[in-house]
Amino acid sequence: MSAPASLRALMSRAAAGGLLLLLIAGVGLFAIEPLWSAWRAADASIADSRALLAGFARAAAERPALEARLHALGGQTDQPQPGLLEAANAPLAAAQLQSAAKAIIGAAGGQVRSVQDLPAARAGSFQRVAIRLDVGVTTDGLRTALYRIESAQPYMFVDNLAIRAPEAQQRGAIPAAAGGGDALSVRLEVFGYIRAAP
Repeated sequence: MSAPASLRALMSRAAAGGLLLLLIAGVGLFAIEPLWSAWRAADASIADSRALLAGFARAAAERPALEARLHALGGQTDQPQPGLLEAANAPLAAAQLQSAAKAIIGAAGGQVRSVQDLPAARAGSFQRVAIRLDVGVTTDGLRTALYRIESAQPYMFVDNLAIRAPEAQQRGAIPAAAGGGDALSVRLEVFGYIRAAP
C-alpha cells in the first residue's frame, strides 16, 4: 500500500470518526438536553410546591386561634368604632357632617353660603356619606378650615375642592379681605363613613 493510499484511508477513517462524534453530540444535544432541562424544571417545581405546602400548613395551624378571635369580635359589631360617624342612617350622618363642617368653617372666619346633601354610596361594609358646601373664606381661613376638617374626629375627608377669587378681585378692583388674605369662593365636598346596615 502506497503512502498516499494509506494517508487517504487514514483521512477517511478520521472523517468517519468525526462524523460519528458529531452524530453522538447531536443526539446528546437534541435528545438528552431536553430531558435534563425537564428534570431540572420538575425539581424546581417540587421545591416550590414544598414551600407552598409549608405555608398552607402554617396557615392551617393558625386557623383555630383566628376563628376564636373572630368569634370574640363578632359580639362587638354594635360598639362604636373610632373614626366613624355615630348615626343610625345616612341623613343623620349628613346632618352631623353639616354641623361639624359649619362649626369648623365658622371658627376659621368663613361663611357657609349653602349646603347640599349628596347621595350616600356603599363602600364594602361601610356607607359613604357626603355633603357639598359653598363657602366664602379668606386664604388663611381656608387653610385652617381644611386642616381642621382633615384632622377631625370622627374622620372627615375633603374632596372635589374648587377655589375661585371674585372676578373684580382678580382684576385688582377689590382690596384684600379685612381678615388678612383674599376673599375666596370655595366649593368643596366633605365626606365621612357610617357602618352600613346589614
